[in-house]
Amino acid sequence: MSKGIGKLPKNYKLTPEQVQAIRCDKRRPYKVIAYDYGVGISCIWDIINRKSWTNVGDANDDNNAT
Repeated sequence: MSKGIGKLPKNYKLTPEQVQAIRCDKRRPYKVIAYDYGVGISCIWDIINRKSWTNVGDANDDNNAT
């Protein structure tokens, strides 16, 4: 099955604001966070450990890149 022209990568399911919220969510298990956002657990791990969405800062940063 081909991706087709114009398809966005998987990480585009999330907005920068959602990524910031995920990084601030320290209490819930990754599985629960992933379910809430409709992404995989590995996606949540990558976001929290800054392996993906590296251009997005934390919600409390003054100089967030968007």
